[in-house]
Amino acid sequence: MDRAHADKLVAEMGSRLGLADLALDDSDSCSLSIDDGAVTVRISYTKETDMFDLSTRLERLAPQQAHLARALGLNFCWQANAGAIFSLDRLSGRLALNRRCMAADLDLAGFTGALEKLVGHAIAWTKILGDMKDEAAARADPAPAGVPLGVRA
Repeated sequence: MDRAHADKLVAEMGSRLGLADLALDDSDSCSLSIDDGAVTVRISYTKETDMFDLSTRLERLAPQQAHLARALGLNFCWQANAGAIFSLDRLSGRLALNRRCMAADLDLAGFTGALEKLVGHAIAWTKILGDMKDEAAARADPAPAGVPLGVRA
């Protein structure tokens, strides 16, 4: 596939949302603000790999150590995040959710669905992590002393 397919998906999604001018810019990306800025999604396309990179930060959460431990622990087997992974944005210090999708495998329903799931998880995890009790946020569960941390075959 080429960028034309990516451009078409973004334009069609924008049209459905009433954003006729939503399009990838010269740097192959665009941003979409949802619910009056509650969630902002960055959509990037890489022609060499034909991949969409979808990302959003959990802006309303100032992450504590326990938040980071829980969120980053969910990355194992992409548990509970529909293929998205958590990361820590080094510039803002905020948790981010990222999802990579092969553009050629997406139609409009698949593209819209991937974005909706990412936004839904960002909203849900902001609430889940934000609702952690202070005592839970103050302690991160260390690895049990008897468990080796290496990988065995």
